[in-house]
Formats: sequence, structure tokens, C-alpha cells
Amino acid sequence: MDRTAMIAFILEEYEQTSPNNREPFHAGLQQIFAYEGELTSENLLEWKEQELSTLYKIVSGMRLTRLHVPNMMDAYASMDTSQLSSRVSFGRIVEEE
Repeated sequence: MDRTAMIAFILEEYEQTSPNNREPFHAGLQQIFAYEGELTSENLLEWKEQELSTLYKIVSGMRLTRLHVPNMMDAYASMDTSQLSSRVSFGRIVEEE
């Protein structure tokens, strides 16, 4: 994917981000990329290729989560969880000789 398409995707997905999630998003930009500016196409055009690619992958993951979490929640709600194990054990598996 070329830079222009990646930037367009990033900005489109950023617009889909709820106002409550924008602050953590900007905190992530600061922590991962040491970036404090606004997300604009002009600013993103100045980013290094590797950093832009990484941001694109992060935003792609955010999109997948946004689109599929409701489906997972619905699927889990409709499951019969009474048959699932509720015990967790830790230990070592010993192979028989």
C-alpha cells in the first residue's frame, strides 16, 4: 500500500475513534513514536516509512477490534458456558516410560 493510501486509512479510522478514546490514542502516539502533534495528512507525510507502516498496522488492529468485538460478545452470550471447565491447574506433565 502506498503512503497516501495508508495516510487516508489512518485518518479515516482516527475519525471513527470515539472522543473518549482519543486521549489514550494520543498518549500512545507520544509513547511509541514520541509524537505530540495533530494527525493531519501533511504531518503524516513527514513521518518515516517504518513509523507510518507501524501506525497503519496499529490502526488496522483498532479497526478489526471495533468491527468484531460486538460479534464476539454476541457469540459468547449465546454460548452454553455451563459445559465449559471452570478449573485451572498448573503442574508438570510427566511422560510415562
